[in-house]
Amino acid sequence: MRSPVAAAAGERAAAWVRELARRQPVEMHGRVLALTAEAIEQTCTREIIPGNDADLTAELRYRLDGSVLLGATNLETVPELTGGERIALAAVAALAVAMPGTAPTRYERELPHPAQVMDNAVAAGRAAAPGR
Repeated sequence: MRSPVAAAAGERAAAWVRELARRQPVEMHGRVLALTAEAIEQTCTREIIPGNDADLTAELRYRLDGSVLLGATNLETVPELTGGERIALAAVAALAVAMPGTAPTRYERELPHPAQVMDNAVAAGRAAAPGR
């Protein structure tokens, strides 16, 4: 049973992260962000399962951990993001990890809260974009 509220927030957040990915002058950083966008979408849709133990795969956890802010690990640069975008990206990734752990018996009641915070983080990240 999919939560439409969480799925919609995850899809909006993933779309924003894809925008960040396309903006990267270093292709490898863009790829890392694109993989993060996919992971956000997956954790906010297919991973929210009532009765699930909310244990994400190692690959999903890796795509959403703090290293996303560093981009591709074999480079000496980091993704080109503003400070506000970095904070928003960290918040979105943390919320994506947390959503599948929402209490299975009450998830329809609980999920709107982290979904709203995710939307707020995306809005803050958009507002912090260069040239705004």
